[in-house]
Amino acid sequence: MDNYFKMKELILILFLIPNLVLAETTSVWGDDGSLTIIQSDSKPEVKYTVGEDSQTEISVTPQDGETIFIYGDELTIIQDTDMGIIQY
Repeated sequence: MDNYFKMKELILILFLIPNLVLAETTSVWGDDGSLTIIQSDSKPEVKYTVGEDSQTEISVTPQDGETIFIYGDELTIIQDTDMGIIQY
């Protein structure tokens, strides 16, 4: 029974490793010391805009059919679909 659980854990790890290795990650440090992590299948197009109040805003545009995960204060997911770009 113990070997069953070890094998199950090994299979789970083997499924997770390719996703971690193949994903592109971009890290952005904010002026206030906050960290935003942007992760996608390919290198995302990231643009920085400094507003009038000196706050840095980040905008990310997905490529065709791409899903982008943004980890900041909360998780944001941006997907390019046949119907357009959706964000949730």
